[in-house]
This record gives sequence, structure tokens and C-alpha cells, in this order.
Amino acid sequence: MYYSSGKIDFVERLFQEMEKKFPEDIIPEEEFPAFAFISFHGKDREEAESLAGLLLKDGIKAWYDKRDLKPGEVDKEIAGAVSRCPVFIPVISNTAQQMQADGAKSVKYHIREWEWAYGQYSQGQNPRLILPVKIDKTPWMYESFKKFAYLEIPGGKRTGDYEKLKSRLQEIIYNPHKLERQ
Repeated sequence: MYYSSGKIDFVERLFQEMEKKFPEDIIPEEEFPAFAFISFHGKDREEAESLAGLLLKDGIKAWYDKRDLKPGEVDKEIAGAVSRCPVFIPVISNTAQQMQADGAKSVKYHIREWEWAYGQYSQGQNPRLILPVKIDKTPWMYESFKKFAYLEIPGGKRTGDYEKLKSRLQEIIYNPHKLERQ
């Protein structure tokens, strides 16, 4: 695999490789190159946007769906974004747990994203690293993510384990060979 000494070269090369897999250009180019995909339940949007904003200020571009998904929308765009980002950050919360457990008939997009990401990870594809982030004091963890160490970042703010997340992502950006499977 190609590794460069610079984060821009690495991300650009990664983007080019993923572009070969998704030639239909399902995600607008201005959305990439992004390094991490942030997945969240819609009621946790404020916290996810806060986390994405902090990461961007610290030089780490994170992709998250800025729209409210409606039932019946094509999932291709989101699945492609999950595939293009080497790091997947599921936002774990009481809300996410309740929506997963309540048996609601509504589509739970965050759970579908988590399933896509874990499926791709378990097949040795992108994402190559899954970093669950708890934004509240929920004791719950999505079953597939229980084997991953999680970080606690209350409210998606620069508190708790935020500095650990930032340091880990920056380490990988500047040293892409350290992007090892967990």
C-alpha cells in the first residue's frame, strides 16, 4: 500500500482509491477528503456537530450527514461515505440505545450505518478503525462495538476524553502506517 509522509498526500491517495470503487461519484467531491465518519441518532445532532466542529478546528475533517434523512431515501450516499472514511466514530448515547431497543417501526439510520461500518471492518475494508464515543453516561454499548475501547466525550464538547480522540486521530493522519486494525 502507498504511504506518504504527509497527511494531505495520504488522504488524497485514499480518496483516489475509493473513487475507483465508487466511480458513480455518489458523494460530492467537496465533502472529501474526510478522515472520520461520525454516525449519530438524529436527536444527538447537536453533540455530533459540536464534535465535528472541534475536530475540524484541530485539523481533522470529519464527515457526518448534515441532512435529516427521511424514510425511503437512497442509502447509497451514506454507505459510500462510511466506505470512504478510514475511521468510523459511532456516537453512543441514551437516545441511540432507546431507539435501538424500542422496537419502533421507523428506520434507525444510525444503526444501519453502524451495521455497514462493522460489516466492512470485519471484512478488512474501510473503516479500518472504529472509535465509539459516548456523549452521556449511558452504560449501554451497541453489541458489535463492545470489543472496542470507547471514549467518553460528554455533550461532544472539549471535555472528557476529547484530547485522547484528537491525539489518536492526529497520530494516524501524520503517521498513516499506524492505522492498524484493532
